[in-house]
Amino acid sequence: IYRFLKNPEHFKRFIGERIKIRLKKKINGMRQAIGKLCSSTEAGIQFLPENESEEGLFIAYENISKARLEPELN
Repeated sequence: IYRFLKNPEHFKRFIGERIKIRLKKKINGMRQAIGKLCSSTEAGIQFLPENESEEGLFIAYENISKARLEPELN
């Protein structure tokens, strides 16, 4: 259930899902985060970190070192 996301097709398949990402360099002071995958393009993803009220961040694929699904387990 913690499937790794490696290429743009993987990210497109799981739009709307909760994911965990680790970045190669910090964006807004964040190096890793859990949040919602809002959209995916050929250049990168739109990501909304949990506990953030912003519209989300654009993250280029080149800046993602690891990404995987992070489902909420009850």
